[in-house]
Amino acid sequence: MTTSTPVFGITNWGAAVIDRPLVFLDIESTGGSVADDRITEIGLLTVDDGRVTREWSSLINPERTIPPFIARYIGIDDEMVADAPRFAEIADQLLDMIQGRLLVAHNARFDYSFLRHEFRLSGHHYHADLLCTVKLSRRLYPQYQKHNLDSLISRHKLPCEARHRAFGDAAVLWEFLQLSYREHDGEEVTRQIEELSTPLSLPPQLAIDALDDLPETAGVYQFFDAERQPLLVGKAKNLRAKVIAQLAAGSGNRRSSEIQQRVVAIDWLETVGIIGAELEEIRLVEALSPAMNSAAAHIGTETLVLRGGDGNRIEFVPAQQIAENEICFGLFRNREDAISAVQAAVRKQPVCIAETGLEGLSCPVHSEGVCPPVADPLRQQTGLRVALARLREPDWPFDGRVVLREQQSWPEKTRAHLFDHWRYVGYADDEPAFQELVEQPPRDFDLAVYRLLKRLLEQPKTAALFQAL
Repeated sequence: MTTSTPVFGITNWGAAVIDRPLVFLDIESTGGSVADDRITEIGLLTVDDGRVTREWSSLINPERTIPPFIARYIGIDDEMVADAPRFAEIADQLLDMIQGRLLVAHNARFDYSFLRHEFRLSGHHYHADLLCTVKLSRRLYPQYQKHNLDSLISRHKLPCEARHRAFGDAAVLWEFLQLSYREHDGEEVTRQIEELSTPLSLPPQLAIDALDDLPETAGVYQFFDAERQPLLVGKAKNLRAKVIAQLAAGSGNRRSSEIQQRVVAIDWLETVGIIGAELEEIRLVEALSPAMNSAAAHIGTETLVLRGGDGNRIEFVPAQQIAENEICFGLFRNREDAISAVQAAVRKQPVCIAETGLEGLSCPVHSEGVCPPVADPLRQQTGLRVALARLREPDWPFDGRVVLREQQSWPEKTRAHLFDHWRYVGYADDEPAFQELVEQPPRDFDLAVYRLLKRLLEQPKTAALFQAL
């Protein structure tokens, strides 16, 4: 239906008010994952010059089953949507109603991401500036801690005829905006709205909607240059915030400026938590060798390990060949680094450097046959052990394999990461997949994974996440 309703009770809606066509919108869906779930209902009202000019709502057939707990929560079940139109069938009509309007929604990024995904599936393109009423409430009412929709309704006594139904929730947002103008200086409210809804200042070579679908979840992001070559891989607790900060104009140093000038495309992968993001970042950096990642980040399977051998001599072994529970003395990016570390370690010990097995190194008195350690093998062995002690890497602190579980509250998800003697085995998102995973061998030893695990185990909070199988 279409209406023209005057704004009731707002005395300062005039020159100070935001001078843009608005659409207050809410969606309901089968779940919280844009990739896996679909819209079940859309409700909206449009506002022009302070007047409601249209009210519209429709159930949507999501073309999949609505989970029972979602049905109970939103009050929409499979029977209700069985004969409803599919999104593609209302896409043209919906686009006509909302195109060119400032999209006002609560947790606006959620609704916007679902809309863009549905439009894309139906062969349409949709882009809008956003105003999130959660953020607006925080700006205008900073004295309150909670800004979810239930809190706004209760605190401000906002009328809501149908909570958790799309049109009812959309209408509440219009009530909230009217209240905001009644309780605050109109120019200040408009200033906050303009500040919150101003499009991001991004590198000009990026598409205007390049960041529209970026989620506010943990994951890894990838920047690509004009030749579609990997430019940078990074991890984030909040992908959207991190990428925006990375690309924001005037963010400072020479490296940031070069990234801003060269990036032309962005991709990302969501993970359940930041640890999963770090593991995925390691994999991608080593697989892609992005131009702007530091050289140190590229180390991994080519790492060398230094070990004691027969007790008198040192052997260099590729890190992938480290045996379980083997005592290792140092992990290095290359042989030159290892030799330097050994030379420094044995300098103050009664050790003949020529007898350690290090090629190209000679003891000044060894060739003359007067080197004391050579004459006393036990002295050489003891001295070498003492010298290498400070290079010794910690033993695997478990009897066998361990699992680390990360949880995500919305959409609700748990991911289990499996490790075995400093090696990563993989992850699983459900019990059947996990049972298959435990039968798999670990991946090759990776220095970056080792350092990540070592850091996590040194911190009590994250160390407590590891559970023995």
